[in-house]
Amino acid sequence: MNAFLTQHADGVVLSIRAKPGARHAGIQGVHGTQLKVSLHAPPEKGKANEELLELLSKCLQVKANCLSLLSGQTSQNKKVLIRGIDLVKLEHRLQAAVVKH
Repeated sequence: MNAFLTQHADGVVLSIRAKPGARHAGIQGVHGTQLKVSLHAPPEKGKANEELLELLSKCLQVKANCLSLLSGQTSQNKKVLIRGIDLVKLEHRLQAAVVKH
């Protein structure tokens, strides 16, 4: 199991290191025990958080209402709860979504 994924009673928690204001948006790979995600939006008025949830919804093929930000509203370190998907399926979707350099 990946260190950035944690089983939760309601689904899976994803630990994220967000980089707002980036040139290219996407899942970049692993940063320590977190998944590194670059975002176009600036870190103001929740814009980066909104983009993060939209990006995860698209990349992980889950409905937007299955994602919620548990912590890190004003931090680069975030925890996102993903409901309606099991850990193994999420790991496979994450591997497919990581930006290839």
